[in-house]
Amino acid sequence: MKKKFYLSIIVFFVLLLIIGSFSFAYFTASVNGNNLASTNVITSGSMSLLLNDGADVSAGNLMPGSSVTKTFSVKNNGSLDTVYDIYLSEIINTLADKNDLVYRVTSSDGGCQTLASSVVFDKSSENSKIISSCPISHGATHSYSLTIEFINDDSNQDDNKGKKFSAKLAINSFKEGNYSPLDLMANNPNLVDFSGIDGANNYRFTGANPNNYVSFGGYDAGWRVVGIFDGYVKLVRLSTIGSMPIVNPGTTSIDWNNAYGINSIQSFATFQDGELIDNHAWCSGDSNGSSTYLEECLSTTTKKVGILSLNDAKNASSWLFDYYSENAPMWVFNADSSQDHSVWAIGRGGTTYSFDVSSTSPAYVYNIIPSVYLKNNVSVKGSGTIEDPYVFYTGDKVDYTYASVDSLKEIMSDYSSIDGEGIYRYISSSNNAKNYVSFNNERAAFRIVGIFGDNVKLVRLKKFSSIPAEITIMNSDLKPFGSSNDFASSSIKTYLDGLSVNDNSMVVSHAFGTGFASVDDTATYSQVMSSTINTKVGFVDLYDVQQAAWLKGFNGVNPYSWTITGYGSTIAAYANNTVLNVNTTIAMYPSYSVYLSKDVKVRGKGTENEPYVFVSTKEVSDDINEQIVPNMSDYSSSDGAGIYRYVGANPNNYVKLSDNSIWRIINVENGMPKIVKTESIGAKQWDSSDVNVWSTSSLSSYLNSNSFAYYSNSLVESHDYCVGKVLNPVSATYSDLCSTTWNGKIALPNAYEINQADWLKNQFGGTFWTLTGSTWNNSTNAVHIYTNSGFDGDAANDYLHTLVAMYLKPNLNVSGTGTEADPYVFSE
Repeated sequence: MKKKFYLSIIVFFVLLLIIGSFSFAYFTASVNGNNLASTNVITSGSMSLLLNDGADVSAGNLMPGSSVTKTFSVKNNGSLDTVYDIYLSEIINTLADKNDLVYRVTSSDGGCQTLASSVVFDKSSENSKIISSCPISHGATHSYSLTIEFINDDSNQDDNKGKKFSAKLAINSFKEGNYSPLDLMANNPNLVDFSGIDGANNYRFTGANPNNYVSFGGYDAGWRVVGIFDGYVKLVRLSTIGSMPIVNPGTTSIDWNNAYGINSIQSFATFQDGELIDNHAWCSGDSNGSSTYLEECLSTTTKKVGILSLNDAKNASSWLFDYYSENAPMWVFNADSSQDHSVWAIGRGGTTYSFDVSSTSPAYVYNIIPSVYLKNNVSVKGSGTIEDPYVFYTGDKVDYTYASVDSLKEIMSDYSSIDGEGIYRYISSSNNAKNYVSFNNERAAFRIVGIFGDNVKLVRLKKFSSIPAEITIMNSDLKPFGSSNDFASSSIKTYLDGLSVNDNSMVVSHAFGTGFASVDDTATYSQVMSSTINTKVGFVDLYDVQQAAWLKGFNGVNPYSWTITGYGSTIAAYANNTVLNVNTTIAMYPSYSVYLSKDVKVRGKGTENEPYVFVSTKEVSDDINEQIVPNMSDYSSSDGAGIYRYVGANPNNYVKLSDNSIWRIINVENGMPKIVKTESIGAKQWDSSDVNVWSTSSLSSYLNSNSFAYYSNSLVESHDYCVGKVLNPVSATYSDLCSTTWNGKIALPNAYEINQADWLKNQFGGTFWTLTGSTWNNSTNAVHIYTNSGFDGDAANDYLHTLVAMYLKPNLNVSGTGTEADPYVFSE
């Protein structure tokens, strides 16, 4: 038996894309490896990678539509057959439109290759393979060309000016490198080069909620990156250490070296991660309220821990003050140049205040928010989100430790004997249950209700207590339940269905109990579950609230929050340790609830400083029935066992194939998705001989030959298509059309499928063929077509737009959520 093995061979293939004026791009590339004596051949073990055209490749003025190509070879010097993978690794891709950059891999002598151009990965991961499991015989050599193209999409592509792409080529193992902060954060579109504004080598985070969260000093995602200043990363903590005078009371001359508030926070330099903190010169010059960065830096104060300058706070105001919950302003590191012994402070909304600090009994006690500079030799990992915050380190890379969800059960109350098998709840008698969760890029904004079978149930907070990311409740946040207490038809459900959390890949459809119950603390689990609705986003039920004192009280004072439980003509609501019945037309706060997929793991301690964070245990699923079918309508009873359909006006059923073409799922039949292309392949004759028999038609022959691109797609499988002819497609049943079948790879959507789905009727803005022939007046050439006005008939030899349909193999892996922005992607 042949033995397969993997060898760790790493070569570096760096491509730098800088897109300048007039939408042109300039590529440079260099190759380095572990055998620097000969940069044309890199050898490790029994495998060699040969750089056929030397170590460097460059191309100037690469216009949209142009490309750059690098050739190389892989040689197996050993005596055994093996397989290898080729990755794009350590990717930095700051293009505004990632779809503008595509790659293709070809081989001239037996190596593996891509079937079509694919979008260059936006970040490196274990899935960023450009060639997967390619077999190579002992002694064999595979020659390759990697082509990266800057697509000309016939539009203004100026949004890609000044952007950057670089990557390293890795063979046999994905390599995540030690990134410098600027290299890694260059992927973040909210990191803006302020060099021309600040007059120094500075980069700052801007935007409403940039992904600049940091785990640091024992606070999971509890700090954020202000920017990178001359190579030093500057962080700000999200919460105050308390309110205090900034200088000693009675001060008439500001001495920042001996300032009371500044000295009080130096202990932060010794906490967890303290060895990463730089003893840095802080810009502490006087400001007139609108001073520039350089003006503030005319004088400095060297400390390990400081506070933001007024310039810092103003430039970060788009994200900093939307998430600053304190009633009082926070001090900044600048005195007021226009007023004696006064210091600046800044508060919510970016409002500035100048205060005279010379009083011996200060009334100006404001908040201190610590800030630090990190040493300029730190490395960083992560993506800056709540779930995957930046982590800074020196030496070995820091990795999170995750546990199974079952580990949470040990600190929860077992309700298996009360509510049903596998149910555990948080029922702390106080508001201090350690069940805080960072989720959906909101820090500590959720709490765990319990574990129900395989699924964790979360509820989103109305208020965050003292968590700095607290969002002020505005009148626009309050929502009526609807015209009745029927959740399924309520306006509040329409609102919940539109929330972004529906697109989170960890959120799954689940049964929420909508049964009526009394509000007098006698509700039971069986009562609230006596009727259910399957949905992604709902509310906690009355029984959830009654079992947990923390849940009844965590939302603080009025306004109350909705539950999903009705009683009579009202709905139960809760707040401030009270539950009451509320008329459905009154506006209450929608503290929504979701269930997480069973395929998650967890880190953290559940506290407000170190909340739990859930991540998926698999980036793709091998179970189409689990990922897709729960979002579909069950047609098993009418059309046959195992058939589910996407109906409605615009369901989330989008699919992207490897050539970046967009399709949509019509149905899933016994695990096989049937998809239709969203665009016409052009005006085609159904049959050039004008006969309405699909099996002998010219269109069938064309689609099911090598002349049609998707015929050779490895994901496509032959299947029986329903080609029965009918008189009236509107009243025809599935059985009517399936009275005759044809087996093949590519066909068209039939009239029954179109009639069941409004989205499919509107898929193309014109007239298109169906698969279904007509029996009108014993016709042998009429074919049903679909127009904006409904079904009609046409001669088979006419030219009409064509929407093709095909079945994919069963048991494919699937990733994505099916939305237009995040379509499903299938792979073997």
